[in-house]
Amino acid sequence: MSDVNPVLIAIIAVAICFFLLSGLRKPARAAADSNNNNGGAARGGARAAAGGKPMVSVSGGCVVRFGAGGPHVPPEAAQALRSLAAGAAVHLVTQLPRDTDELERQVMAALDAAGVFGAGGCDRRRAIFCSTEDGRGSIVRQLAPALHVDESAKVVSYLAPHVPRVVKIGASLAAASSAAAEIPSAPSLAEYVVQMTAAPQ
Repeated sequence: MSDVNPVLIAIIAVAICFFLLSGLRKPARAAADSNNNNGGAARGGARAAAGGKPMVSVSGGCVVRFGAGGPHVPPEAAQALRSLAAGAAVHLVTQLPRDTDELERQVMAALDAAGVFGAGGCDRRRAIFCSTEDGRGSIVRQLAPALHVDESAKVVSYLAPHVPRVVKIGASLAAASSAAAEIPSAPSLAEYVVQMTAAPQ
């Protein structure tokens, strides 16, 4: 990762912070269930991480590929995560196809090998694992990020009323409701990061 231009990284960091904290973010929905049993923040009540960075959560399905040879992280997905980490505290919430300690270790090793962690990258302590979509949605709602990026229509639809901004990776949601029509989408995490940095300031 040493060949990455530090000036470009700085520009990306500023763009991400501006995008998440400015009017580019859609207005948070009013809290209709502020006394919910989950104990999470009210709708739109995004938390900031220590150091004042906005908190962002990303589904591991946008980053990690599971195949016969074990977990793999494509270089463009790793770079997108590092770009996000330049301007935000990134939580990576990965759903494992098999809930085993060994597979968790393999995923962490794949993320390490791809350069996701370390200086200028993500904090390994913010890598979280689960075994179901429902579990992933619950974890993210408890985190109360400013932005969540996910490939699952089910998770995105569940979180949309509770998280200030959600983004669907892959095919866009069928616009069965006005809420679904408001949810942005992108073909991949890497392309979404490009969209963020290219948005008019």
